[in-house]
Amino acid sequence: MQQKLLFSGIVFCLLAGCSPSSNEDAAESFSANIAGDGVNLDTPVAEEAAVPNNATDDIAAQTNVPQIAYSYRYTYQTDAADMETLQKAHIKLCEEAGPENCRIINQSINGKSDDYGYGELELAVKANQARSFGDKMDGQAGNIGADKSGYQVRGEDLSKKISDSSAKLRAKKLLAERLTAILRTKGGTVSELVEAERALAEVNGEIDTVASWLAQMKGRVAFSAVNIEYNANNPGAGSFSTPISKVWNSAGSTLGSSIAALMIIFVSILPWAMLLGALIWLRRRFKSADRTFWGFQVKEKAVEANQSD
Repeated sequence: MQQKLLFSGIVFCLLAGCSPSSNEDAAESFSANIAGDGVNLDTPVAEEAAVPNNATDDIAAQTNVPQIAYSYRYTYQTDAADMETLQKAHIKLCEEAGPENCRIINQSINGKSDDYGYGELELAVKANQARSFGDKMDGQAGNIGADKSGYQVRGEDLSKKISDSSAKLRAKKLLAERLTAILRTKGGTVSELVEAERALAEVNGEIDTVASWLAQMKGRVAFSAVNIEYNANNPGAGSFSTPISKVWNSAGSTLGSSIAALMIIFVSILPWAMLLGALIWLRRRFKSADRTFWGFQVKEKAVEANQSD
């Protein structure tokens, strides 16, 4: 009965999402009681649930050192004709370093045939070589007359996240080890064994998730993100006819915009013009013969009326 209550407590704690330390304490308490009931915990555990001692030591050693993920951003200004050349030079520099030190993530280039354009190159460079790699890129840019117009470095401290994930991973693996031992010895009732199998499946899934997060964060620490932007010179830096041809090509769009603006003005004024015309027609239609349009008496009629008097 005591074994069943302890087992249920562990499963409840697992499903409720207890902290890593509480999971680990519960697992240790549970294993101690199972061992007291005659269950052999020295039986080899499945490979996915085992925790190598050296791996645990490595994790502990690494979490004592600040785990900072750095990212670098470079912006280069160059002629349109040299933009692709500079990008290829940087790609070659990465390829020569080898995949263990530099990896190409993404590259793009647009507008290289005009007097202006834009390109991008995204790399993952080994953290301890990222700064020297940037110096080499600057040297290649200087060889073709390009200028470094922007530079930025950012760092994110992942020490706490890595430490928490490592502790959670150890606790989950310990739970998996205990549950595997129970299933191997077949200690307990059928319902308890079924419950143990379900709990083990859930723990293994959580182990994979936490291990993936941990590997991703360690990868960000080990390899720095290096993003490079290439900007070609502004329009007008080319031949004499280049600005003229660009304005001529945009003349049709400018003319269309002007006509559209006139149409908007015409449509906006038309109802009011029609209303004003109707009022003028009514005024002329019903005004007196001796009165002006605005209602004043005609001067000639006024003089004749005074003489007759």
